[in-house]
Order: sequence, then structure tokens, then C-alpha cells
Amino acid sequence: MILSQNKNDFLVLEDFDSKAFFQFLLNAMGAYIFCISRQYKVLYVNERAKAWFYFEKNPIGRNFCSEDIDELIVKKVRQCIDEGEKLEDEEIEVQRPEKKWMTIDSFFYTRERSIKNYIFVLWSAEDKRFAKYKEFNEKAFKSLVTLSAGLAHEIKNPLQSLVIHSEILKRQMLKKSKNLTEDIQEEFSIIDGELGRLNELLENFINFVRPRKNNKNLNDLSKTIREVIKFFNPVALEGGIHFEFEQKRSLWYLFDENEMRQILINLVKNAIEAKKENEDLHIKIHLKEKRDSFSILILDDGIGMDKETLDNILTPFYTTKDKGGGLGMMMTYKMVEDHGGHMFVDSQKGIYTMVELIFPRLSGYIEDHNGRNIFQE
Repeated sequence: MILSQNKNDFLVLEDFDSKAFFQFLLNAMGAYIFCISRQYKVLYVNERAKAWFYFEKNPIGRNFCSEDIDELIVKKVRQCIDEGEKLEDEEIEVQRPEKKWMTIDSFFYTRERSIKNYIFVLWSAEDKRFAKYKEFNEKAFKSLVTLSAGLAHEIKNPLQSLVIHSEILKRQMLKKSKNLTEDIQEEFSIIDGELGRLNELLENFINFVRPRKNNKNLNDLSKTIREVIKFFNPVALEGGIHFEFEQKRSLWYLFDENEMRQILINLVKNAIEAKKENEDLHIKIHLKEKRDSFSILILDDGIGMDKETLDNILTPFYTTKDKGGGLGMMMTYKMVEDHGGHMFVDSQKGIYTMVELIFPRLSGYIEDHNGRNIFQE
């Protein structure tokens, strides 16, 4: 194939092989394309369709309907050829060779005003369906969040009134009888505990659904991790908990320091609460750096989680803890996503739990007056 320029300044192709060019073009497309005669004979199949339908190396001339093709595709092909029905961006759910949503279009190749052959083009519809499903879910979630936040506030007001009146009732009883019986004291203790737990649950829920404005600045992530470990040191010294964090070099990243600290506190707290009875707990925190991302790995050798618990860690109000509210991991996950990151959790009952937070790396960097590499957008 040779490019040349004629007197009218048009680029032309000399010795142009049109058949090879169009075969290359059809193979380069992301669609599954096949051409069939009126007698259902396969006249052409592009490479993508050949691989998808498990055709033999040379399917040309074979009967399309006798191949091991999905029944719904065969039905649509028959409707088009036998009944003259034109297919336009029609969604179908195929079952073979694997379950998948696709769209199918048909085109007629005519000569002398009569249809000679049929061209069928199938596209994967998974991305389009997922986008619609995601859009629907996001709208439904926003409506639910607005409704839930309003309801939570309405519940919070009478709850505060109950807390106040419970305290007033206790004081009035103390005036009449300076020494409350042990049974009455226990009842008030239960009331105070349950009201406090309900109030904490509502606070967590309101914080989860409330829109937040991130105050992102360049901060040293290594320093934040060390501060979180220091925060838990008193608990660690008393309870046989050992931290391991070897990152000495600063890692600068654009994040909301308060939220990142809360993310780490939530995850470390979960690890501490997973401590095996009468055994020491080891928590390893590791920063892994790559060219376009970095991750925070938190690994503990606590009680771990079974498959059901692992599958439901992001399910609202699902908890295996006696005093848990079931929103902590959801709040953590949301804060990670707000920073453009992803969270992955793996665990094995009785052996370990591993949480990995992956964040995109910033594209460039500058050096401050101390020569530190500070990554920036």
C-alpha cells in the first residue's frame, strides 16, 4: 500500500487491498460481527466473534444455527431472516458461552433490490447497564439519605429529652430517699447505658449521611500513622499489643488530616478489638509505594473473620460486637473513597485480618526548603 498525492492535493492509496483493509477494520472493532446468507450459511466472522462463539478455525460455509450458539441469538437471527424483522440496539441476555448482557443490530446487504446477505453486530451491554444501574442507585441513595437524616434528627430530639428527664427523675428520688436501693440503681444504670448507646448510634449515623467538606492539604502520611500508633500506646502497653511500623521516610500526600487520622483510628481499633483472649496481638502497618499509587497495609493476627462476617462488613448495622453500631466500616470506606482511594479487606477465621487502602499517587512533586519531596497535583 503506497500513499501518494495527486494534482488536486488529495491523498490516494495505490495498490489498495480493500478486502484486507476492511477485515483489519472489522477485527479492530470492539464488536462481535458475523455475516450470514439467507440459507444461514456463515460467510464471515471477525476474530472477536470467532473467539467468543468458539468457532473452529474456519467456520465459513457452516450452518450458523447448527453451531453451539446461544438460543436467544439464534432466535433473533431467525426473526430477522425469516420474518424480515430489523434489529436495532436490542438488549438480550445471552447464556452461552457465558452469561452476559449484549445489544444486537442487523444490517442487510442488498444487490439489485433484493436482500442477499445479513450482517449481525453484537456489542457488550454490561458497561451501559452498569452505568444505568449505578445512576439509579445513586439517586435512590441520595433520597434515602435525605429522608434518613431528617428522621434521625427527629428521633434525636426526644432522645435528649429522655436523657434529661431520666436524670431529673433520679435526682427527685434521691431527694425523697437519700439512698436508692441497689435494684433501682441498677435499673437507672441500664437506662443510662441504653440511652447513651442509642445516642452514639444516632450520632454515627448522622455523621455518615451528613455531607462533608474535605479540608485537604499536603500532609506527611508517615507522621499521621505514627501519631495514631502513639494514641493507642497506653492501651497497647497494658494489653500485650505490639505495633510494627518501619516507614522512616516522609510520604507527602494531599488529604484531610482529621479524616485520614479517623480512618486509621477506626481500623486500628477494629484490630485491637480482635485480640485473642490471653494472647498477645501484633499489628503491622506498612506503606507500599508504586509508580502511580501507594497503599497502607494494616495486618493483625487476631481472631479474624468468617466468610459471612467478611461478606457483610459494609452492610449497614451488621455487627458481631455486643456494643457495635454496624456503621464504622461504612464510614471508613466512605472517607477512603472521598480521598479517591479504595479499600480491600481479607481475613481468615482464627488467623489474621488484612486491610489495604490504595490511593492514587500525585502526578508531580516539588521540594521544600529542606529538600523534601512533596507530591502535588
